Amino acid sequence: ETMSTTAARGLTSQTALGAYRTLLRTVAATFRGDDFTLSAAKREIRQKFEENRTHAGGAALTELIAEAYDAADFIKTQVVQAEKNERGNYTMKIEKHHSDDVPPEGWVPPPPQKCS
Repeated sequence: ETMSTTAARGLTSQTALGAYRTLLRTVAATFRGDDFTLSAAKREIRQKFEENRTHAGGAALTELIAEAYDAADFIKTQVVQAEKNERGNYTMKIEKHHSDDVPPEGWVPPPPQKCS
């Protein structure tokens, strides 16, 4: 094994660790207050990373790391936790990072609110 191979493997493992940590932080923020879903998400992330731990490097590992970062971005921008309110309806807390200038495909704007 050459020094450059060792260095590349170290860099890749650091990048994989960064992707893992990013995913964990993202699900912690997204599912704050929902211990069941947060626990399931963490378990799923850990399982997927463990399944792919043996990748020695190369394009396949780079692709897996990119997928992990894409998953974190998707969760952060597309997943919103709904909570049941005292009236029995579900409400969502939409934050700035959930929106962009282009509505998602199939978006139907809500009807206008009546003023009281």
